[in-house]
Amino acid sequence: MKKFLVVLFALTLAVALSGDVFAKNGLTVGAGLGAKFNAGQLADTISNDGLERAGTSADVILPENSLEVLKSRGLITNLETCGSLTAVDFAINVRYDMFNFLFARLGFDYNRVLFGGETTWEYTAMAAGGAQLAGVSAANAAALIGAEHSQKWGYSAMAIPLTVGFNLPVNDGKINFYLGFGLTYAKGGFEVEIDGPTAAWTLFIGTALDTPGNTKQKVEFSTSAIGFNYLLGMDAEVYENLSVFIEVESQMVAGMSDAESLNAGATTILGTPKIAKIQVPGGQIFRVGAKYYLGYPTL
Repeated sequence: MKKFLVVLFALTLAVALSGDVFAKNGLTVGAGLGAKFNAGQLADTISNDGLERAGTSADVILPENSLEVLKSRGLITNLETCGSLTAVDFAINVRYDMFNFLFARLGFDYNRVLFGGETTWEYTAMAAGGAQLAGVSAANAAALIGAEHSQKWGYSAMAIPLTVGFNLPVNDGKINFYLGFGLTYAKGGFEVEIDGPTAAWTLFIGTALDTPGNTKQKVEFSTSAIGFNYLLGMDAEVYENLSVFIEVESQMVAGMSDAESLNAGATTILGTPKIAKIQVPGGQIFRVGAKYYLGYPTL
């Protein structure tokens, strides 16, 4: 997709520079709706990496590839996986075009999870037998049979991108291709909620947790940072002063969260009272929308 847009932009540049072209200089306002795939860059964590107990290689947030193995061994059943998260993007911006070929744009984006975000499974009699062999009492081990375990993920972020770049008008400015670079301030991150029978953790961390009932923990991570952005897009006028656009915006913003406190149950399972994780409030957004040409601002 990126290579296609770059080639298309280069071809348009050649056409534009070969003759007289005119763009609508002045102020426009726009609004768009888009999608941020693999929000928070969590696909590897959810599907392959998980999260280890402090000081060990034992997973306590279980990656979905490991869960598939547990299912094939008969330890769990009714496994539902989610893979990566897809967030919906709401965007508004103001843009000023000048000298036919240059523009500056200031925007505001808000992202929130739209698809994905929950992995669930149930334990089998074989899992209950394994827990009892590892030191869980017969009663607590038996309670595992049919018990549900869930890992729920959330994501939200906001961003303020400032972009300057080049505009290439075609057909007297009825169609425009644009390329920009700039800086983005972004804030946000992900949350994860884990809820499962306490005794079941014995199967994963190698420590007998002979406690009835469930352990539940929800942790919300967040960070704010400034990073670079780039923008590729095309707009076309569909009515007087009204245009539609399609674009790809990449916001390269990430940072480490603060250390978040855990409850007593999670502290026992994770082996630490606090946890911090890298956060990616930026990301790549595919967006469509509309913009309206206001003309030159007057004082």
